[in-house]
Amino acid sequence: MDLSDAALILGLLIVILVLLRKQWKKSLKAKQGIGLFDAEQERPGTSSTASGREELQRPGEKHLAELQEFTEEMTAGMETRARKLDFLIQEADVKIAELKKILAEAKKNDEIPKGASSEAHFSDVYELADRGFDAIEIARKTGKKPGEVELILGLRNHKKR
Repeated sequence: MDLSDAALILGLLIVILVLLRKQWKKSLKAKQGIGLFDAEQERPGTSSTASGREELQRPGEKHLAELQEFTEEMTAGMETRARKLDFLIQEADVKIAELKKILAEAKKNDEIPKGASSEAHFSDVYELADRGFDAIEIARKTGKKPGEVELILGLRNHKKR
């Protein structure tokens, strides 16, 4: 998990805690409004502040446990997605390396005409990408596979660097 993921989780926790605090204050005001914490209704042998604290701690602890469980689930989900992304990036790097090798061999064997360029060959893909279409939409419009379109665009972006 990188720093941006940790910052996102921390931000979510802060927002949830703020919302829980607001809800807690509303429930406290409502209980005070109906006389749950009035001295007149105090039972013998008990303190109104002690029983009020217990009543408030139980829901607070429950919310805290729910928040912790939610945070753990979100963290696990984000870690799973990060692992999947790492795997996909590694696969893409392998495919790019294979394509570069094939291209180098083709140039070496003069299978590619010297005047031909990948720009001309993939101009329809580049044009659609420049117009804001994503890889899946481009694949549908050009009849190419989405993975092929992603590789074409990936190689184009790699050349620009």
